This record gives sequence, structure tokens and C-alpha cells, in this order.
Amino acid sequence: MRDLELRNLCKKLRPLIGANAELLWSAYATAETPQSKQEAEALIQMLVLRHLGNAFGHEPVLLPPPSPESASGEFLLGNLVYGKDVLYPLYLRRENFVKHVSIQSISGGGKTNVAQLLLLGLLRKNVPFLVVDWKRAYRRLRNVPFAKADGIRVYSVGRKSDSVFHWNPLRGPPNVHPKTWLSVLVEALEKSHISGQGVADVLIEVLDKKFEQFGVYQGTHDKFPNFFDAAEELERVQFRGRRMLWKDSTERICGRMRMQNETTH
Repeated sequence: MRDLELRNLCKKLRPLIGANAELLWSAYATAETPQSKQEAEALIQMLVLRHLGNAFGHEPVLLPPPSPESASGEFLLGNLVYGKDVLYPLYLRRENFVKHVSIQSISGGGKTNVAQLLLLGLLRKNVPFLVVDWKRAYRRLRNVPFAKADGIRVYSVGRKSDSVFHWNPLRGPPNVHPKTWLSVLVEALEKSHISGQGVADVLIEVLDKKFEQFGVYQGTHDKFPNFFDAAEELERVQFRGRRMLWKDSTERICGRMRMQNETTH
């Protein structure tokens, strides 16, 4: 058991002292006398105390750090600290941002600082970004003494300001067919409002009719319909049976979306 713990300690020392960690273990494992074995163990413990800051048997949880090549990139995250030693800077690459990236820590652990440091890196490289910030902490980036920080724009949702965030959810992204966008939008509303497939069917029927009336499908529209238009259409349409219940739920969704629109205007 003692041999296994010493072997694991040598593995944890490897990122700091390189191949010497294998030599340490080899010296301990091949020692011919009890005295030489004791001296090799003492050397391992001394290096653990120097680099990892813990005595034998009380070592911390140390995950293997990435290699310097893997840690290289464009956008600085910070310095890699392993035990008591600062190894080298850790960066992210552009391709990392199209994957899932999660910053985890306890409250006050520096998550916001790390995220803001990344944003300054994106700003430096002229990479556009969007932050949804409920606590309004990221707007302080505009006050950072950084050449491009004054170009950051802050949009307030639900507040009166000079930069109000105006957005019509029914206006889909470029090069996406309106019917495709309607399906994506209705699916999102169905999940966010826990409404069910029947409500989704009613909502698609109403929005599809408004898209047709506004000329969206023909490409002759001057503007897109919005949820005010959808709510007015719902008031005119008559349903029977279960669809009357679905209509009530659909009106609730449209009412919520209208209320959001009114607070931003």
C-alpha cells in the first residue's frame, strides 16, 4: 500500500520535475537495502513538500495539467497552477468557442472575472460577442482602460434607456425559411411555457396565416408580423371542443410575449 502511494506521488510530481519523477520511483523501487529505500522515500517526500505543499499521505487532488502545446492559443484564461508552482499560461482557441464551454466555481470564486477576461480577448481580436447579463455586472467592461472597450454596447431589456433592445422573435435569421423558423420558435415556446403539442398546433396555424397575409412567404413583405398581430388573429378565430382550451393557453403565451414587448418599448 505504501509503495502504491509513493508511486502515485511520483506521478503527480511529473508535471513539475519531468522525467526525474520516474527516476525517483525507480530509485525507490530498485533500492537494495532498507537504508537506501528509506533515503529514496525521504527524497520523494521532500520534493512533495517543496512543490505540492503537503506531507506524505495528505496530498491534494491534483488533475494532470495540459501540455504547453495544448495550453497554447489566442485567448488568455490565466496561469496554470499545479501544487505550489505556476507552470505556464492557459489559452483558449477559436474552435473552443463553438463547443460547450463551462466555467465552474463556488460563489466568489472568480467566474465572472474569467469570463470578462475572455471577452476582452475577443474584443482585442475583433470577435463579436453577446452577453445576456441579468445582474448587470458585465457593463463595467466599458470602464476598463482598454482601447476598444468604449465600443461595447449595452442594451436594456424592460428598462427605459437610450439603447433599448428591440427584437421581433418572428423575424428569423438570414437564409432560414420562414416555415422552418416558425417550427423552431413554436417548439421553444412550447417548452418554455409547458404548453403541449395542441397549443403548438394552434400557434403555428395562427402565425402561418399572418405570414401569408403579410407576404412573408412570397417575399413581398415590408415588415414581419408580431405577437400583437397573432393575438388579434386569435380573437377572431373560433374553435370548438378541446381546441378552445388550446386557444386559451395560446392566448396566454401571446399575452406574455406582448407584455415583454410593451416593457421594451
